[in-house]
Amino acid sequence: MMKNKFICIIFVIAVSLVFGINAVNAELFLSGDTNITNPLTGSFGVSIDTGNQKFFANILQGGHNVAVLQSTWSGSVGSAYTDVNTFYNSLPGVTSTVISGTINSLAGYDLLVAPLPDHAFAAGEISIFSNFLAQGGSIFFTGENSDISFAMSNSAINTVLAALGSGMSIKSSIFDSGFHTATGAQIAADLFTAGVSTFTYAAPSEVLLGGGTPLFFGTQGQMFLSYEQTSNVPIPAAFWIFGSGLLGLLGIRRKILK
Repeated sequence: MMKNKFICIIFVIAVSLVFGINAVNAELFLSGDTNITNPLTGSFGVSIDTGNQKFFANILQGGHNVAVLQSTWSGSVGSAYTDVNTFYNSLPGVTSTVISGTINSLAGYDLLVAPLPDHAFAAGEISIFSNFLAQGGSIFFTGENSDISFAMSNSAINTVLAALGSGMSIKSSIFDSGFHTATGAQIAADLFTAGVSTFTYAAPSEVLLGGGTPLFFGTQGQMFLSYEQTSNVPIPAAFWIFGSGLLGLLGIRRKILK
């Protein structure tokens, strides 16, 4: 019987490979600073930083379709969604689209970037986020410092992260006022920081971990950007049912042969 089970398992794995059903990785990225988007295009008088550009390219992980949530903020963070959208549309083979208001679908996208969201996410939106991650999509939330005007955005991000089961959160605070450039030990060695030697940021909040991986730090070692990975193997139930049925047939055949 053990031999039959082994044959069944091998068969299911083989069918999965034939249909391209492989393990996928979904990432949740979190930044305590939204000004990291200014160096993507040189907005707000900030110089373009190729390190920021490389990081944003890395998190797309070879994907081709990006959704960017529109925000109604003004000032240095007001151009965040247009900066992100413009940058991704400048990459060969990549299409970026701005979505506004309530998120009703993320079908067809590989990455969602939500810079400083201006509304709390409804249960339906959180469900869409959850399904998007389960299907291998990635989400990047960027918050801001402890200025009272950003409290709602930081709270909205923390609420959705908790609902998604993430251990990461924004600890509303402020450090390294003004624009700074992270270098050396301020940049953790990671797949997503490959090729990044400088990274421009400004007056962020600290990010707290609960199982995530740190990526960027302030001048005193305060972490302000991290990510959390979830691995999923989305093998449809039909294949497992088929495999179980095959095992049953093998069992019947064995009985008949007896």
